[in-house]
Order: sequence, then structure tokens, then C-alpha cells
Amino acid sequence: MPVVSYSCSAPSPAIAALEVLAKLQDVDVTFSSAESASMKAVTEHPILGTTTAESVTWVGCARALSQLVPSLGLWEGPQVESWVDSASNTLLPVLASDDASKTEALVKVVEEYAASIDVSLGESGTTYLAGKFSAADICVSMWLVMTMEQCKITSIPEKASAWATSTLTALKSYSETVGKLCGVLGGGSPAAASSSSSSGTPAELADNALILKLKEFGLDFEAYSHATCMTAEELVENVKLPSEKETHTKNLFFKDKKHGLFLVVHATSTNMNTKQLAKLLNLDGKVNMRLADAAFLEEKLQVKPGCVGPLCIVNDTEKEVKLVLDKALMDFDYIHSHPLRNDASVKLTPAVLQEYLSKVG
Repeated sequence: MPVVSYSCSAPSPAIAALEVLAKLQDVDVTFSSAESASMKAVTEHPILGTTTAESVTWVGCARALSQLVPSLGLWEGPQVESWVDSASNTLLPVLASDDASKTEALVKVVEEYAASIDVSLGESGTTYLAGKFSAADICVSMWLVMTMEQCKITSIPEKASAWATSTLTALKSYSETVGKLCGVLGGGSPAAASSSSSSGTPAELADNALILKLKEFGLDFEAYSHATCMTAEELVENVKLPSEKETHTKNLFFKDKKHGLFLVVHATSTNMNTKQLAKLLNLDGKVNMRLADAAFLEEKLQVKPGCVGPLCIVNDTEKEVKLVLDKALMDFDYIHSHPLRNDASVKLTPAVLQEYLSKVG
């Protein structure tokens, strides 16, 4: 069997972004500091011998590192390369500069680049630079905030700030450097949610369909932005709650040929025995409950995996889905649930949740 070893060298502190790319894929790469960026992949084959592939630019290194596990899709589409290329050409020279006389000019460069990110996110209406989470979000957010720290920039436009905060908060468990960068933006918890409108709802959630529905019903709730989380486990890790009397939810969407569709919701601290669900739900006859796939989930509840919660039952217009709430949820002071997207949550009491569900019908 061939044996492949990877090594990468680049200037500090920007190399930290490349290190995160490797850690996200759980691939061993030897990193070292150097004046320029380069990456080598050395393959030792018992028959073909030793071969070496090398990348010698920031973009080349980021691309190579992002494709170590292709199925993760960290480098898909031309926008990813375009953003990493522009950031390496615009922001990294700022990091490399030690000329105090150019401080004012460097500040302008960073602020203009942050503004371009803000405009792009606003025009595309997406959460991420290339439409989905990618190496561009990792590299650009880290390099941007590094330059902000160096130039002593304390604020950037709202959408750019929310995007950078969300990205870095999601990544902070992979790197001590990222944790420090989160401090530059002041993000990482519900208390540090992005700027709010006068109604108390973050500006980027003002036109969210579910938020509008809660307001239409006249219900009492709080909404906040946070790090993008694909699983309940990531929520618990990255979006800390202030009390044990508050909980995120874990949500399971099942289908059964005979008995139909079920959205099962329970607290993240509850261990749910799915094999006992049929008995708990008093289902008779043959039961074969299986988790529905992403396409079926989106068809029935109009949400993607990672964005599910009890509030999305409003999208079940055909009334095909049976919502099953673990009664232990009712013992918490507050329940936190996604408003159809996994970079934000809504905080509400069990009583308000029940009122919402009764109004949805």
C-alpha cells in the first residue's frame, strides 16, 4: 500500500488558517513557519517508488489541503478559489507589513475588503462566501480578523461581522488561534449575537419567515444569531446556554410505511431510545420507523438537515407529520430552537411553544 505524508510551510500567523483546514479533515500534516507558502505531498509506493507533488502559492496550498478529503466539499466552485486568492493578495500583505508609516493606508485596505464581503453577502443573500461553507470562509475570516487586530480595527459592516463571528465561533474548537480571534469580534454566545433591530430581533433575521410568523401570532420570544451548527452536539459545544434550565433540542424525522411521518423532539440532555418509540407512541402492528433522508425532509418540511426544530412544523401544510415532543421538555424554563436555519435560534418558554403549536394547528 502507498504511504502519503504531507508537509506545509508558510508565514505566521496566516498559516493558522491552513492548519484549521487540515484539522477539519482529521489529516496529519506537518506544519512549519517559513517566508513563503508551500505544501508537499510525498507518496512512497512499493512498486512505483517515491513521487512528490508540490504547491507553492497560498491558493495552491489551501486548495491542496482542502481536497485531502474531497467528500467534505471544502473546495467546490470557482468562487472559493476567487475569495482565497483575493484575500491572500489583499490581506496577507497587510499582515506581513511592519511599516508604521503605512498604518492609515493599511487600515483603509482592510476596511474596504471587509466592505466588499458585506456587499457580496448582501447581494447573494447567502450565509457563506461561496454559497455553502467552504475553505473560503475559513481562510478569509481568519485572515480578515488577523488584519483587524493588527490594524486595531474594532468594527466592520454588519453582515461581514456576523459572517466572521459565526464562522470563527464554529471553528474555535479546532485552534487556539481561532479562539483568540473570536475575542477580537466579541462573538461566540447568545449574549454576543449580531446587531439587533429595534424589535429585539437581529437585523439579519428580520425577514425570516418563522420569525415573522411568531410576531404575527403575538408571541413572546427572543431570537439570536450564533455559529453555524449542523448537529445538536455542535450546538451544545458552540452555543452555550446560561442555565441548566434551558435547552437546545435534538430533532429526528422518521417515516414509517404504515404509520406515516413523525418529527420527534427532545432535549439534548435526554437519551432517547429510538427502538422504544413504537411502544411509546402506541403504534400497532408491524412498525419499521426509519430516519428520512435529506430530500424527503426538504420536501415535507422545507428545511435542510441541521435546520430542523419543532417550529418548522408550520411548513407541514398537508398535515402529514405528527410532531412528538418529549414531555421532559416542558420542565425547562426555556427551549431554544432553529428558525428554519442553523446559524440562529429562537428562545421561548414551553408554554409559548405550545401556544405556537396550537395556532399552527
